[in-house]
Amino acid sequence: MTDLKLTGLELREAVAMEVMGFKKPRPIFTDDDGAVHVGYPPYETSLQAAWKVVEAMRAKGWYMLIAQQPGEWRAAIKHEDSGTGDNLRVFAPTAPEAIALAALTAIRSIQ
Repeated sequence: MTDLKLTGLELREAVAMEVMGFKKPRPIFTDDDGAVHVGYPPYETSLQAAWKVVEAMRAKGWYMLIAQQPGEWRAAIKHEDSGTGDNLRVFAPTAPEAIALAALTAIRSIQ
């Protein structure tokens, strides 16, 4: 389990820079529907944006399991080189927030 307490824009910026590799200043990006936005994608609120985090983590050798539980979502993440060791587990009110927190926790665990 993680003690990471980032939420909202703090979490969005941390995921964008530490997980997804964005650099400051805030970029202009195009979403999957072709709309142009200024700022980082809403990784902590949009399932579409959060899934890009799942794909980016998979490309880095991480596997993620996302599950709904009564009243919360759980994201468990594990690196492919960790054998049968424990997963890092994160609980959050929404799936996108759980994904964002799990990815950030995993990246910070190897720094």
